[in-house]
Amino acid sequence: MDLRKKISIIALAAASLLGGSASAQKSLTIMMHDGQTQTFSTEDVQQIIFSGPETTIEKQGPFRVDITDITSTSATMHVYPDDKTVAYYYDVCRRDTYERYGIEYLIEDFFNEIASINPGFPMSYFVNEFTSVGDDSDAIVGMPSDTDMMAYAVAIDQQGKCVGDPTIVAFRTLPPGDPGDCTFDIKIQDVSSDAVMYTITPSDLSTKYWHGVLSVNDWPGDYAMTLEMKAAVEEVAAERGALVEHLVDNIVHRGVCANWIESGLQNDTQYYIYVYAMDKDGSAAGPMFKKVFTTSLYDYSDADVKLSYRYFSYKDLHAAKPEQFPYEDVDRVVVQAVLTPNASAQHYAWVLGRGDMTDEDTYPEDATKDAILMGGYIDTPTKILYADWDVPATFLYYASDYYGIDGQLNRLLVNFTREGAMPAEQFSEDVTTTSAPAKVNKLPIEPKTATSTILSRRQAATSLHYRK
Repeated sequence: MDLRKKISIIALAAASLLGGSASAQKSLTIMMHDGQTQTFSTEDVQQIIFSGPETTIEKQGPFRVDITDITSTSATMHVYPDDKTVAYYYDVCRRDTYERYGIEYLIEDFFNEIASINPGFPMSYFVNEFTSVGDDSDAIVGMPSDTDMMAYAVAIDQQGKCVGDPTIVAFRTLPPGDPGDCTFDIKIQDVSSDAVMYTITPSDLSTKYWHGVLSVNDWPGDYAMTLEMKAAVEEVAAERGALVEHLVDNIVHRGVCANWIESGLQNDTQYYIYVYAMDKDGSAAGPMFKKVFTTSLYDYSDADVKLSYRYFSYKDLHAAKPEQFPYEDVDRVVVQAVLTPNASAQHYAWVLGRGDMTDEDTYPEDATKDAILMGGYIDTPTKILYADWDVPATFLYYASDYYGIDGQLNRLLVNFTREGAMPAEQFSEDVTTTSAPAKVNKLPIEPKTATSTILSRRQAATSLHYRK
């Protein structure tokens, strides 16, 4: 329903209510948005008028333009052209922008800029992409609150030029809500070792707010954080000779802040994402909202390598293939391992280490990878290995991509039991490039102790973000 019709219906209903007898209706109580109530005697009320956002036709061209559902930051624009075959462009702008430049300049400058950053395409391509034909409507969002706006529609030729008269309709967005009532939803999209990507959605899109990331160890407290930020705003304003109010307008966000990336963080560290409504003087205009996250210890590539293996009894192989396995007194495990890298892997390394090496604290990833490079096999797809019965061993393997970024270290603990050995007749050297067995040795890794160095934590500096 059209907003003006809806307002008229409400007004008529209220007037009818007040028109009853004095005995039937003695008072009228109004509940305000802030929870306060006001009561009036019907004997003192002559008329109730509901006022709402109004639109005014500034210039009538060959289009009918209706503006509905006006809020503090959005509205719905409907365009009905007289000629349903004409291509046209429509949008909104601030009144002061319209009065300074004019609609024709704004539209033609828009098409020229789009064409300049996309060379090689004819102007007609962009005209077809950005114009409409026939009736159309769209939700216009992100407008400033309590501001005079101009909605316009005008025909466009294939060169991006305005044709004929535009239709221009003036309206004003509603005042912003109380920032103290605004709540914020913080969603984390991705966390790496030195960065986080997140989205902030305010309950009131007209609210101006500040957000940032700071380590939990450096957090001074909610109120103290807002005071530090206010002092930083005042200091920067003084340095630049700017008004604090103007500086605040440049650094705050309005509406949804989507996929914001904060980088330069310390790995394996707890941080807060924090956000609060900011007043024009840089102070907090509402409560603090926070969400905690922890950066990862490592960043990994998609590069990986797949391991498959099987094992046999050396004694059984000696009995079946004495020429290849000639030692009668050997009672060990013969392991056949096959490594297959994925499409992202440029290089890979692997080894079979003696003992259980799956504990990441005792055998940290960086040190273990260095040991694999020193004592293992690089870019070797197959190998025959010797191991011992009923003694734990660990396959360790990983890959790196074209840029030299490692994938995650894989750890596979195995225990070679006689019951799990393959029959000797199934042994084949087709899966291996060498028949010379390699011993399984203890890798040169120094276990990490409880007194190892703790990761240093770097203070995340608070900064003022300026958006173009």
